[in-house]
Amino acid sequence: MKKKLVIFLIFLVCLVVIDGITVVPFATSVKVLMKSVKKQGDIGPYQDHIQDVRQTKFHIEVENYPDASVTLYSKESDHPLPLIVYIHGGGWVAGDASSVAFFGKLLSSNGYVVANVDYALAPKYPYPSAIVQLVEVLNYLYEHADQYGIDVTNVIIGGHSAGAHLSSQLGGLVTNSSYAEKVGVSVSLPAENLKGLLLLSGVYNMDTISDCRFPFLKKYLWAYTGTKQYQSYPRIDELSTIRYVTSEYPSTFITVGDIDPLASQTEEMMKVLEDNHIEYVPFLWENSNLYHDYIYHLNTHEARKVYQSIVSFLEKQTS
Repeated sequence: MKKKLVIFLIFLVCLVVIDGITVVPFATSVKVLMKSVKKQGDIGPYQDHIQDVRQTKFHIEVENYPDASVTLYSKESDHPLPLIVYIHGGGWVAGDASSVAFFGKLLSSNGYVVANVDYALAPKYPYPSAIVQLVEVLNYLYEHADQYGIDVTNVIIGGHSAGAHLSSQLGGLVTNSSYAEKVGVSVSLPAENLKGLLLLSGVYNMDTISDCRFPFLKKYLWAYTGTKQYQSYPRIDELSTIRYVTSEYPSTFITVGDIDPLASQTEEMMKVLEDNHIEYVPFLWENSNLYHDYIYHLNTHEARKVYQSIVSFLEKQTS
């Protein structure tokens, strides 16, 4: 019995030591956990809305990086439809487009082509892999709009959690050429064609993110930056998208749950939008006990209410 206990204790010590040396075991565990979740939420009463949504999947080559995978959702149309580029969450290390396919299809059912994107995940592919891929996806869809029935003059970018962060960064890259130059990307989409952002429970300021006490935040950022002390990562300021908001930044729909640890990040982003005179639609809650992924649980009154507000925002921005 004592021998087994000693072996078990040694095993625990080894785990602790390894965990302090590399972030790979943590990231692998998160990947496995999220892979076991087929859907991140529930479509609620909207199942009938997506029956006629078509699906097309393809890959986009990205120089010096892995291919990006895109799944397009759309309904039959005799004219080009506005484009929504939708980006899943997962702390930059996990998740995939299939887990939020129901949400992408639902957005598409309102008369949009939705590009649900799978991007390369950390720690194998740290920053800037994902954002470079997403820029190339945006460029490709802009340049091949006719092929996919896209009205490229009406583009929306959105996502949840890490996907909201990446969306906010894309908003800055499209509208702020000096930011794009700093990150090292070239954006084809004209700034005036980007009509809006959907920022759902995101991260926007790396200077204050540690105050949020989001579970395992340091691990996620270690994986994404490749630096254990992420604050010392040489490019960390590029990830604080509030630094790069200008008066040209797109109109924004922004929401967060009232008990989401990232709520203060949304408040900071709204303040920056106000300071730059950017039109934005906030959807905030009080005394509702809504956590980080509440938007995906469309069997709840709160998620349905926000979804309907998102639809109204999309209609206004792309009309």
